[in-house]
Amino acid sequence: MRRGAARAAAAVLLLAAGGCAGPPPAPALLDLERLERRHEALLDARRARLRGTVAELSLWLETSARRWPGAHATYGIGGPDTLRLRVASSFGTALDLAAAADSLWLWVPAERAAVRAAAGEPPLSLPAAAAFAVRTAAATWPVPATAWRASRPADTLTVVRWIEAGDTLELGVGSSGLPRRMRLVRSGMRPVRVTYLGYGPHEGTPWPERFEVEDEGGSLRLSVRVRRVWRAGAGDAERWRPQVPNEAEMLDPEVLWRRIAEEWTP
Repeated sequence: MRRGAARAAAAVLLLAAGGCAGPPPAPALLDLERLERRHEALLDARRARLRGTVAELSLWLETSARRWPGAHATYGIGGPDTLRLRVASSFGTALDLAAAADSLWLWVPAERAAVRAAAGEPPLSLPAAAAFAVRTAAATWPVPATAWRASRPADTLTVVRWIEAGDTLELGVGSSGLPRRMRLVRSGMRPVRVTYLGYGPHEGTPWPERFEVEDEGGSLRLSVRVRRVWRAGAGDAERWRPQVPNEAEMLDPEVLWRRIAEEWTP
Protein backbone atom coordinates (compact mmCIF):
# COMPACT_ATOMS: atom_id res chain seq x y z
CA MET A 1 0.00 0.00 0.00
CA ARG A 2 1.31 3.43 -0.86
CA ARG A 3 2.30 5.71 1.98
CA GLY A 4 -0.47 8.25 1.20
CA ALA A 5 -3.13 5.54 1.14
CA ALA A 6 -1.83 4.13 4.41
CA ARG A 7 -2.08 7.54 6.07
CA ALA A 8 -5.61 8.00 4.76
CA ALA A 9 -6.63 4.60 6.08
CA ALA A 10 -5.12 5.42 9.47
CA ALA A 11 -7.01 8.71 9.57
CA VAL A 12 -10.29 6.96 8.79
CA LEU A 13 -9.65 4.41 11.55
CA LEU A 14 -8.87 7.18 14.02
CA LEU A 15 -12.06 9.06 13.10
CA ALA A 16 -14.09 5.89 13.45
CA ALA A 17 -12.53 5.18 16.83
CA GLY A 18 -13.27 8.72 17.96
CA GLY A 19 -16.84 8.47 16.75
CA CYS A 20 -17.37 5.36 18.83
CA ALA A 21 -15.70 6.74 21.91
CA GLY A 22 -17.73 7.58 24.96
CA PRO A 23 -18.05 11.03 26.54
CA PRO A 24 -14.83 12.70 27.67
CA PRO A 25 -13.76 11.65 31.14
CA ALA A 26 -14.28 13.92 34.11
CA PRO A 27 -11.22 16.01 35.03
CA ALA A 28 -8.71 14.21 37.22
CA LEU A 29 -9.04 15.11 40.88
CA LEU A 30 -5.63 16.76 41.02
CA ASP A 31 -6.33 18.87 37.93
CA LEU A 32 -9.74 19.77 39.33
CA GLU A 33 -8.22 20.94 42.61
CA ARG A 34 -5.71 23.08 40.73
CA LEU A 35 -8.48 24.60 38.63
CA GLU A 36 -10.57 25.30 41.74
CA ARG A 37 -7.63 27.04 43.45
CA ARG A 38 -6.89 29.05 40.31
CA HIS A 39 -10.53 30.10 39.97
CA GLU A 40 -10.81 31.05 43.66
CA ALA A 41 -7.60 33.12 43.57
CA LEU A 42 -8.77 35.11 40.54
CA LEU A 43 -12.27 35.46 42.01
CA ASP A 44 -10.85 36.85 45.27
CA ALA A 45 -8.72 39.32 43.29
CA ARG A 46 -11.74 40.64 41.37
CA ARG A 47 -13.83 40.83 44.54
CA ALA A 48 -11.11 42.89 46.21
CA ARG A 49 -11.42 45.44 43.39
CA LEU A 50 -15.21 45.70 43.28
CA ARG A 51 -15.82 48.77 45.38
CA GLY A 52 -15.10 51.94 43.45
CA THR A 53 -14.44 50.27 40.08
CA VAL A 54 -15.67 52.40 37.18
CA ALA A 55 -15.68 51.47 33.51
CA GLU A 56 -16.40 53.18 30.22
CA LEU A 57 -18.11 50.87 27.76
CA SER A 58 -20.06 50.50 24.56
CA LEU A 59 -23.44 48.78 24.54
CA TRP A 60 -25.44 47.15 21.76
CA LEU A 61 -29.01 46.10 22.52
CA GLU A 62 -30.95 43.76 20.28
CA THR A 63 -34.48 42.46 20.81
CA SER A 64 -36.76 40.26 18.76
CA ALA A 65 -38.37 43.46 17.42
CA ARG A 66 -35.34 45.54 16.49
CA ARG A 67 -31.67 46.35 16.97
CA TRP A 68 -30.75 49.67 18.56
CA PRO A 69 -27.68 51.69 17.60
CA GLY A 70 -24.65 51.30 19.83
CA ALA A 71 -24.43 53.57 22.86
CA HIS A 72 -21.71 54.77 25.18
CA ALA A 73 -22.15 54.16 28.89
CA THR A 74 -20.40 54.14 32.25
CA TYR A 75 -20.90 51.76 35.12
CA GLY A 76 -19.73 52.14 38.69
CA ILE A 77 -19.67 49.36 41.27
CA GLY A 78 -20.27 50.23 44.91
CA GLY A 79 -20.04 46.70 46.28
CA PRO A 80 -21.32 43.15 45.73
CA ASP A 81 -24.93 44.37 45.32
CA THR A 82 -24.60 48.02 44.32
CA LEU A 83 -24.19 49.23 40.74
CA ARG A 84 -24.95 52.36 38.77
CA LEU A 85 -25.24 52.49 34.98
CA ARG A 86 -25.43 55.72 33.00
CA VAL A 87 -26.16 55.54 29.28
CA ALA A 88 -25.12 58.60 27.28
CA SER A 89 -27.08 60.40 24.57
CA SER A 90 -26.22 63.19 22.16
CA PHE A 91 -27.52 65.69 24.71
CA GLY A 92 -26.16 64.20 27.92
CA THR A 93 -27.64 61.23 29.75
CA ALA A 94 -30.29 58.98 28.22
CA LEU A 95 -30.79 56.65 31.17
CA ASP A 96 -29.45 56.66 34.72
CA LEU A 97 -30.02 53.41 36.56
CA ALA A 98 -28.95 52.59 40.12
CA ALA A 99 -29.50 49.14 41.58
CA ALA A 100 -28.98 48.24 45.22
CA ALA A 101 -29.90 45.25 47.35
CA ASP A 102 -33.34 46.57 48.24
CA SER A 103 -34.26 49.09 45.54
CA LEU A 104 -33.90 50.27 41.98
CA TRP A 105 -33.78 53.86 40.74
CA LEU A 106 -34.33 54.79 37.10
CA TRP A 107 -34.07 58.39 35.91
CA VAL A 108 -34.83 59.41 32.30
CA PRO A 109 -33.84 63.07 31.82
CA ALA A 110 -35.55 63.42 28.44
CA GLU A 111 -38.86 62.44 30.05
CA ARG A 112 -38.15 64.36 33.25
CA ALA A 113 -39.46 61.21 34.87
CA ALA A 114 -38.11 58.77 37.42
CA VAL A 115 -39.00 55.50 39.07
CA ARG A 116 -38.14 54.09 42.42
CA ALA A 117 -39.04 50.42 42.70
CA ALA A 118 -38.41 47.73 45.24
CA ALA A 119 -36.08 45.03 43.96
CA GLY A 120 -38.10 42.51 41.98
CA GLU A 121 -40.73 44.96 40.70
CA PRO A 122 -41.06 45.73 36.96
CA PRO A 123 -39.52 46.86 34.70
CA LEU A 124 -36.48 45.15 36.19
CA SER A 125 -38.24 42.19 37.70
CA LEU A 126 -35.23 39.95 38.25
CA PRO A 127 -34.96 39.34 42.00
CA ALA A 128 -31.56 40.27 43.38
CA ALA A 129 -31.04 42.29 40.20
CA ALA A 130 -28.20 44.37 41.67
CA ALA A 131 -26.16 41.34 42.73
CA PHE A 132 -26.76 39.71 39.36
CA ALA A 133 -25.60 42.87 37.54
CA VAL A 134 -22.43 43.13 39.62
CA ARG A 135 -21.61 39.45 39.23
CA THR A 136 -22.14 39.75 35.49
CA ALA A 137 -19.97 42.85 35.10
CA ALA A 138 -17.13 41.54 37.28
CA ALA A 139 -17.53 37.77 36.71
CA THR A 140 -17.69 37.27 40.46
CA TRP A 141 -19.69 34.04 40.50
CA PRO A 142 -19.05 32.22 43.80
CA VAL A 143 -18.86 28.45 43.31
CA PRO A 144 -19.56 26.28 46.37
CA ALA A 145 -16.82 23.75 47.10
CA THR A 146 -19.26 20.88 46.73
CA ALA A 147 -20.09 21.94 43.17
CA TRP A 148 -16.52 21.31 42.02
CA ARG A 149 -16.71 17.66 43.10
CA ALA A 150 -19.69 17.12 40.76
CA SER A 151 -18.25 19.08 37.81
CA ARG A 152 -18.35 17.79 34.25
CA PRO A 153 -16.38 18.56 31.07
CA ALA A 154 -18.03 20.40 28.20
CA ASP A 155 -15.88 21.15 25.16
CA THR A 156 -12.81 22.90 26.59
CA LEU A 157 -14.56 24.00 29.79
CA THR A 158 -15.25 22.52 33.18
CA VAL A 159 -18.89 23.08 34.11
CA VAL A 160 -19.97 23.42 37.74
CA ARG A 161 -23.61 23.51 38.78
CA TRP A 162 -25.25 24.56 42.04
CA ILE A 163 -28.49 25.81 43.57
CA GLU A 164 -28.64 29.27 45.12
CA ALA A 165 -31.83 30.74 46.65
CA GLY A 166 -33.93 28.48 44.43
CA ASP A 167 -32.02 29.37 41.25
CA THR A 168 -29.95 26.89 39.27
CA LEU A 169 -26.58 28.26 38.16
CA GLU A 170 -24.15 26.64 35.73
CA LEU A 171 -20.69 28.13 35.30
CA GLY A 172 -18.28 27.09 32.55
CA VAL A 173 -14.68 27.69 33.67
CA GLY A 174 -11.70 27.67 31.31
CA SER A 175 -8.31 26.17 32.09
CA SER A 176 -7.12 29.64 33.12
CA GLY A 177 -9.63 29.62 35.98
CA LEU A 178 -11.70 32.41 34.40
CA PRO A 179 -15.46 32.12 33.80
CA ARG A 180 -16.36 31.70 30.15
CA ARG A 181 -20.10 31.26 30.35
CA MET A 182 -22.85 31.36 32.94
CA ARG A 183 -26.41 30.07 32.77
CA LEU A 184 -29.09 31.02 35.28
CA VAL A 185 -32.38 29.14 35.45
CA ARG A 186 -35.20 30.55 37.57
CA SER A 187 -38.75 29.32 37.86
CA GLY A 188 -41.22 31.44 35.91
CA MET A 189 -38.70 33.08 33.56
CA ARG A 190 -36.58 32.21 30.57
CA PRO A 191 -33.05 31.03 31.29
CA VAL A 192 -30.45 33.80 31.10
CA ARG A 193 -27.03 33.19 29.60
CA VAL A 194 -23.85 35.27 30.04
CA THR A 195 -20.95 34.61 27.67
CA TYR A 196 -17.51 36.07 28.44
CA LEU A 197 -15.65 36.68 25.19
CA GLY A 198 -12.54 38.39 26.51
CA TYR A 199 -10.73 39.75 29.56
CA GLY A 200 -8.42 42.72 30.02
CA PRO A 201 -6.18 43.89 32.89
CA HIS A 202 -7.55 45.85 35.85
CA GLU A 203 -4.87 46.57 38.44
CA GLY A 204 -3.05 43.44 37.32
CA THR A 205 -6.17 41.25 37.49
CA PRO A 206 -8.13 39.87 34.50
CA TRP A 207 -11.42 41.77 34.25
CA PRO A 208 -14.34 41.14 31.85
CA GLU A 209 -13.73 43.21 28.73
CA ARG A 210 -16.25 41.73 26.30
CA PHE A 211 -19.38 39.82 27.23
CA GLU A 212 -22.96 39.18 26.15
CA VAL A 213 -26.14 38.74 28.18
CA GLU A 214 -29.14 37.12 26.52
CA ASP A 215 -32.25 35.17 27.28
CA GLU A 216 -32.53 31.74 25.69
CA GLY A 217 -35.81 32.65 24.06
CA GLY A 218 -33.94 34.99 21.74
CA SER A 219 -35.99 38.06 22.68
CA LEU A 220 -33.10 40.11 24.12
CA ARG A 221 -29.34 40.32 23.75
CA LEU A 222 -27.04 42.90 25.31
CA SER A 223 -23.46 43.06 24.04
CA VAL A 224 -20.89 44.92 26.14
CA ARG A 225 -17.37 46.09 25.26
CA VAL A 226 -15.39 47.71 28.09
CA ARG A 227 -13.15 50.48 26.76
CA ARG A 228 -11.46 51.57 29.98
CA VAL A 229 -11.63 50.52 33.62
CA TRP A 230 -10.20 52.17 36.74
CA ARG A 231 -10.75 52.67 40.45
CA ALA A 232 -12.60 55.84 41.42
CA GLY A 233 -11.75 58.04 44.35
CA ALA A 234 -13.69 57.67 47.58
CA GLY A 235 -15.90 60.67 46.78
CA ASP A 236 -16.88 59.35 43.35
CA ALA A 237 -17.48 55.86 44.65
CA GLU A 238 -20.17 57.11 47.07
CA ARG A 239 -22.46 58.48 44.38
CA TRP A 240 -24.56 55.42 43.72
CA ARG A 241 -27.96 57.07 43.24
CA PRO A 242 -29.17 59.30 40.38
CA GLN A 243 -29.49 62.99 41.18
CA VAL A 244 -33.24 63.21 40.55
CA PRO A 245 -34.61 66.79 40.56
CA ASN A 246 -37.38 67.57 43.03
CA GLU A 247 -39.71 68.54 40.18
CA ALA A 248 -39.26 65.20 38.40
CA GLU A 249 -42.39 63.20 37.78
CA MET A 250 -42.37 59.97 39.78
CA LEU A 251 -44.01 57.30 37.69
CA ASP A 252 -45.23 53.79 38.14
CA PRO A 253 -42.48 51.52 36.73
CA GLU A 254 -44.73 50.06 34.05
CA VAL A 255 -45.78 53.52 32.86
CA LEU A 256 -42.21 54.72 32.43
CA TRP A 257 -41.21 51.48 30.73
CA ARG A 258 -44.06 51.96 28.24
CA ARG A 259 -43.00 55.55 27.56
CA ILE A 260 -39.42 54.48 26.89
CA ALA A 261 -40.58 51.73 24.53
CA GLU A 262 -42.77 54.18 22.62
CA GLU A 263 -39.93 56.69 22.37
CA TRP A 264 -37.49 54.11 21.01
CA THR A 265 -39.87 52.34 18.65
CA PRO A 266 -39.42 53.56 15.06
